[in-house]
Parts: sequence; C-alpha cells; structure tokens
Amino acid sequence: MEKQNWHEFALTHSLTHSLTHSLTHSLTRVSRMRLRFLLYGAINVMVSFPLVLLLFFLLLRATGEDYAISYVISVVSLLILLLLPLWIYLEKTVLRPIGQIIEADRHLISGNEEKKFIPEKDIPNNEIGQIIRSRERVIRHLASLQEETSKKGKRIEELYNISLRLLQILAFQDERRVLKEWISALRELIQARYGAIGLTDERGRLIEFIHSGLSEDEVNLIGDLPQGRGLLGAIIKEGEVIRLDDLTKDPRQLPFLPNHPIMKTFLGVPVVGRDGKVYGGLYFIEKEENGVFTKEDESLAVTFARNLALKIENAKFIRRIQEAEERYRNTISFLPIGLAVLDKNKKILIANFLFQEVLGVKDVLGRGINEVLPIEGFEQQASSVIGGDKILELSKVRYNHPEKGERVLDIMLSSIFHGEEFIILVEDVTERVRLERERELLQGELIQAEKLAALGTMISGVAHEINNQLTPIVGFSQLLLNRSSLDSEVRDKLKKILDAGEGASRVVGSLLRFARRYKSEERGYVDINGLIEDTLELVVYKFRANGIEIVKDLSRDLPRTVVNANEVQQVFLNIINNAWDAMVGWGGERKLVIRTEVCGGMIRVVFSDTGPGIPVEYRDRVFEPFFTTKPVGKGTGLGLSVSYGIVEAHGGRIYLGDCEGGATFVVEFPVVDLIEGVGVEGEVSERRVQEVGVRGSVLVIDDEESIVELIEGILAYEGYRVDKAYDGREGLEKLGRGRYDFIICDINMPGLDGIEVYKRVKEVDPEMAKGFIFLTGDIVSSSVYSFLEGEGRAYILKPFTMERFLSVFSSVAKSMAGSVL
Repeated sequence: MEKQNWHEFALTHSLTHSLTHSLTHSLTRVSRMRLRFLLYGAINVMVSFPLVLLLFFLLLRATGEDYAISYVISVVSLLILLLLPLWIYLEKTVLRPIGQIIEADRHLISGNEEKKFIPEKDIPNNEIGQIIRSRERVIRHLASLQEETSKKGKRIEELYNISLRLLQILAFQDERRVLKEWISALRELIQARYGAIGLTDERGRLIEFIHSGLSEDEVNLIGDLPQGRGLLGAIIKEGEVIRLDDLTKDPRQLPFLPNHPIMKTFLGVPVVGRDGKVYGGLYFIEKEENGVFTKEDESLAVTFARNLALKIENAKFIRRIQEAEERYRNTISFLPIGLAVLDKNKKILIANFLFQEVLGVKDVLGRGINEVLPIEGFEQQASSVIGGDKILELSKVRYNHPEKGERVLDIMLSSIFHGEEFIILVEDVTERVRLERERELLQGELIQAEKLAALGTMISGVAHEINNQLTPIVGFSQLLLNRSSLDSEVRDKLKKILDAGEGASRVVGSLLRFARRYKSEERGYVDINGLIEDTLELVVYKFRANGIEIVKDLSRDLPRTVVNANEVQQVFLNIINNAWDAMVGWGGERKLVIRTEVCGGMIRVVFSDTGPGIPVEYRDRVFEPFFTTKPVGKGTGLGLSVSYGIVEAHGGRIYLGDCEGGATFVVEFPVVDLIEGVGVEGEVSERRVQEVGVRGSVLVIDDEESIVELIEGILAYEGYRVDKAYDGREGLEKLGRGRYDFIICDINMPGLDGIEVYKRVKEVDPEMAKGFIFLTGDIVSSSVYSFLEGEGRAYILKPFTMERFLSVFSSVAKSMAGSVL
C-alpha cells in the first residue's frame, strides 16, 4: 500500500512538472510570436517607406515636383488607410489576447488564483482563442493534479507519522495497550469515528475486544461489548473483507443494543496469518464527514491486518520461546543438583543457585570453571571432554568450601549441542557419605547388638545353670557354718568354699545384669555404688592384667535413686572402657579413680584417668555421634553419644571435667525417692525370721533337688514346716490337698513354669497368693521383669546367701504376719 502511494505521488509530481514546463514553454512561444509580429510590421513599414521615397524621387525627376509629391502623399495615405484596419484587427485578435495570456501567466506564476484565468468574453473565436482555452484546460488539470498531489503528500506524511507512532507503541510492555494504540492510530489514518480489534481463541471465539473512539460514557451506556456475532462474527468465520455503505441493510447485521451510537458505514478486515488461521478482525465504523470507506481505506486496513497477524504470530512464537526458556531456567533452578552450562572456552554461561551454593561462590557468570572450581587435575581432565565427546565423572572429590570447610563432591561434565556447549553437574554428597559411613557403622553395631543379644541369651541359660549349681554350694556352706560342733580347720575350708561360691555368684550376677535389655521406662530404685561395683566386676580382670590400677572413692552416704540400672551400667562401662583404651598403651602413670558424692540434690559420679587426655580442639566434639580419636576399627564414635542420650533421658548431665593430665568425665543423676510401682531388688535390714516370731507352713517348688533341700534346711532351721515339689504340676496337686502360708517357686521349670503356677493359685485363693515368692537364676527376659514389677511380687536371685534369702522371706512374712500368727 505504501509503495503504491509513493508511486502515484512520484507520477503526479512528474506530470505536474512536465505540464508546468510545457505551459512555460507555450507562454514563451506566445511572447515570441507577439515580438515577431511587431518586428514584421516594423520591417514592412521600414521597407515600404524607402520604396515610397524612391518612387517619389523617380517621379520627381520625370514629371516634376508637384505631381510626385501628390502621388507620394496619395500612396502614403493609401498605405496608412490599408495598415490601420489591419493594425486594429491584429491588436484586437492577436496582440491583446497574447497580452492577456502573458498577464494571466504572471498571475499564475505569482500565485494569484483570482486572475490566473482570462474571462470568457475576452477570448476570441480563433486559433488564439483555442490556444487560450487549451491553456486554461491545462491549468485546471494542473490545479487538479496539484491538489491531488497535495492530498497524496499529506497522506504520505500521515503514514510516516503513523509509522513513527507505531514504532513508539511497540516499545510498550502491555500488550493490550499496544493494541489500543495500534487501532487508535489506524482509525485516525482511515478517518473513521470508531475502530476496534477483536481477537479470538483457538476455537475462534471472541475473547478480546479493544475499541477506540468510544467515550467512557458511551461504553457505559452500551453495556456489554460485542460477543463476536453478526457482522463481527461473519468476518472471523468467513475470513473475507466486508465494506458496506449502509450496514443496516446487510442481513448479517444484528439490531443495535439500546443506547448504542448510530452507525452506518462499515469496514471489516479479518486478521489472517500466513497459514490461513484467523486471529481476529479489524473493524471501522462511520467514515468521518459523512463519507464512505474507499478501496484505498480497505487496502490500508488489509495491510495493517496482515502486519498485525504477523505481529501476533511473532508474539506467539516469541512467547513460546520465552516459555521454553523459562521452563528451561526453572528446570535448571529447581534441579536438586548444582548445574552450569559452559562455552567452548570453559566460561560459565548459565548456572543455577544450587551450583553457587554447593561451591560457595557468587556471580559466576562469565567466569572460568577452573576459577570457580579449583580442584587439582580437574582442568586437564575437563579438556579431554571439551575436545571430544567423552563424559567425565569424578566421584567423592574433596573440595574446600569457603564457609563450610572440606566437602565431598560428585562431578560430571558432558558436551551438549554438538559440542558447542558443555554441561557440568556438581552435587554435594558430604552428608550422603557421612550417612553411608554411619550406616556401615550402624550395620556393624546391629551385628554387634545381635551378637550381644545372642550372647545375652546364652549367658542367661548358662547363668541359670551355674546359679542352680552355686546355690546349694553357698547355701549348704552357710548351713554347715552355723553348726557349733565344727572344728576350726573345717570351718576355715567351708568359709573358703563359701567365699568362692559368693565370688562366682557376683561374676554371674554382673554378666546377667549386663545382658539385660530393658526399655527406658523399666527403672528401679537402684544403689549407684552397687551398680559401679557390678560394672567393675566385668572389667577388673583386664585392668589388673595390664597393670592399670582402679581406685574407688565411693561415698557411704550415697542415697538410692530411680534409674534404669542396665542403661546406667552401660554409661559407666563406656567411660571405663574409654579410660582403659587411653591408658593401655600409655607410658606414664596408669590409674583410674572413681568417686561418688551428693551435690545439690544430684548424685555425682566422677571418672578420672591419668592417660594422655583429650586435645583442646576435640573437647567440644566428644559427645558428637561417630566422632572418635581412636584408630580405624578401634571405635565407632557412638559410645559417648549414646551415653549422653541415656543420662539426659534420666534428667541428668554428663560432661567433660577440667583436670591437669588425663581425662575426667562427670556423670550426674537427680536423687529421686522411691515411687509406687518401682521395685526394689530385695534388700532389707538383715534380721533373722525368728526375731519376728513368725512360723508357718511352706511349699517349695523347684526342679533342682539340691535347691529344694537347701531351702528346706534353711527354713527348718528357722522352725518352719516345709513340703517339697519338683515341678509345677506336683506343686499344684499339693496345693489342692492343703493350704500353705508361703509358696517358694522357681520361675524357669520344664512343663508348668512358676508364673503359670502363681496365676492358678491367685485364681483359686488370692489370699494365699500374697505369700508367693519367686526364685530365678536370671531375669534377662523383659516380659519376666515386667511381670514381677506389675504384680509386686518378691523374688530371690540365685545363687543366694542365707542372709539374702531370709531378708526377702522376712519382708514377705511381715506383710503376712496377721494371717500367719
């Protein structure tokens, strides 16, 4: 459209120039004709006058003077009479019109529009008149061409201004504003009162209607804007231009809504893409000055519609590119791994946040990868990938993070886009490596725990058998020692037997306590000093064998407290073993001092060794899980961290004390009074039963005959009547035949065990069940321990001394005193 306008303008300008040149040339020719005519007249007069004089001279000589003069005068007069009418005629028909033409041309050139034409009455009806009329037709045509050229020039100027305006519009970010300005500019160019752009969705439905020319008041009066029906819908559906001088006569036009402005002339152009897809339409209504839309308006609108379609397609294409780029960047940003893209020169083009976070660097774009990732040998290995199509994978690379210190990284480098760019993936696997190490250690711990569990089961079984054998040894030794008839030598040997039996009993008891695995809530009223003694029984041999001295400074006034004996023993054992590890290869003094005291409502246990001590830089980390200063394979780093958790769960504290040389660990537990439901492992003041004066009948049930006989001997010595049974069924049979004041029954028996016997007695005679005392060689099983604690029944651990047996029996007898007496 623009090219056609420029062509017409150039053609008009050329024609105008040619006509102006022709007119000037014609005027010049007319002026020259007038000059020639005057010159010819002058020449005629000048030629005629000498001829007359010559003729006069000849006549004068021939005839005489008078006749010649008369003749000449007559000829001259005749000549004048002949020339005067000719002159008048020429003046009127030739010279005056030529003068008028010259004068009119002067006015034309000077721009005097009123006097550029010669009045019709002054134009002669001859060739000159034809020249004048031809001139005026040329002038009028020239004026018409000039007017049209002026309009074309103004149009081109408008197009130029609109182009500048559209360039400014394209700078807007708001797409709707761009379209608003676009249709406003085009509406002004086409000189329409109203204009609009309608855009459709993928299904061809009108989703956007941007108008220009309607005031806010008009919009408010109209109400709902068009929905893409009628002529507007026809343009979109048909994809053809619709130009109407009166749209009300078109059958496709729907009636106007109330308060809608009156509209008549209409121009609608579809916005069609290169593939024929219709994106919407351009609409122009009411040509200004009551005009109609022209073919030129249509051509201009079609040109703009094509440009708009191109812009829409380009915008969609750019939007798809931007969306793809955004997805690409988002994908990179949210990847759970550090990622960067490099160019051929190993400069970073793109990097996500995690890449910078993993390496601890910022503003990496444009920097070399070797500057950002300074790992020894990495540049040489990366060059092999950048120069070819290999994939470089580096596993568990050590990297010094600026803030986090040494980290462990996995790195992968690979080419993309046919080797034009390269992608590098960096993952911080420090935590994973730590967890893998922990998992390996935990697996080792689990295996060890399983071994310990198996060992505990084995210890339980073996201890039960050993205790069964030790019980008669200790018991009968004590019974024999009570005889006054023994000589001193026999008494000394019996004491040695008793001491050996009791020593073996303590070792077995320590093993059993170590093998117990109770839950945290399974706590008892425990003597901490006794717990320390039991723990030392487990390690005293290796300390003595390696020449390490153990010094005990245990407070005699230390109160009992409520703790889980097994867990607290584990804490003590961990600290004692750490002290042994520190001193076993130590060249200096080797001594472990264990001290107990009460301080501010807390039981404090202090373990001090004389080993090499703990370096200052490690003091804050000793309770961290898996931290150890021991050689690989010598420690898991879990002992103190587990101990820390156990002590904290008891409401206590464990910390590293200050000392000069060696290491000191302090463990504190709060003093907790005995509470209901917490059992006491049997000790009361040792008094003989006969001091209480209680007597009665006792049924002893145990599958070990020697133990039955031992108990029979002890109780008979105290004045009780004893019946014996060697399994649970036999015991129930005797209970069925008579009533007993006390029942002493072993828990672990073949067939019917002691717990089942107790339950049946309790069902039949709850009162008799109150005198039930259990015997057991171990209580490793948490279910057995829970049963004893839940029922509140007394129990006696094998092997037992007479004092321990009578102490427990006495406490039960006192509770039964009312029924026994």
